Amino acid sequence: MDLNRIFTVVFLVLLLAWGIWSQLFWEMPVNAKHSFDFWAPRAQNGDAVAQYNLGVIYDNGLSTVAQNNEAAEHWYLLSAEQGNSDAHFALGDMYAEGRGVPQDYVRSHMWWNISAELGDEGAANEKSVLAGKMTASQIVKAEQLAVRCKQQNFKNC
Repeated sequence: MDLNRIFTVVFLVLLLAWGIWSQLFWEMPVNAKHSFDFWAPRAQNGDAVAQYNLGVIYDNGLSTVAQNNEAAEHWYLLSAEQGNSDAHFALGDMYAEGRGVPQDYVRSHMWWNISAELGDEGAANEKSVLAGKMTASQIVKAEQLAVRCKQQNFKNC
């Protein structure tokens, strides 16, 4: 056998092994129709990533679910309470836009501040842009709320 044929066979064996491994151990939804059915039980069992993903499904009306801001906020909050920076970012977005919640730049800044401190560069950028629309006292209040929220382990923010 020449070297190219050996390489091709090894590559195909590895590719096949990866496919089998991913089917057995890396359970993920295959399409949007299955997304809700996949994430909902995990979210109800307290999985922070699943709660965030369920929030995204409700936020955008994906899968077989109608768009529902109240449900999106509920699932984002549950995920945020477990320290999920993606959920913090999403809540900041909801408050900045007033999407399903009263528009509140202070709360938005607070959530983006927390997400940015957890390493989310997008949140840091959004927070900076938002700060341009806020007074100095609003920014101070948002920063104080972020500190309090972290001290309470993200509960009752």
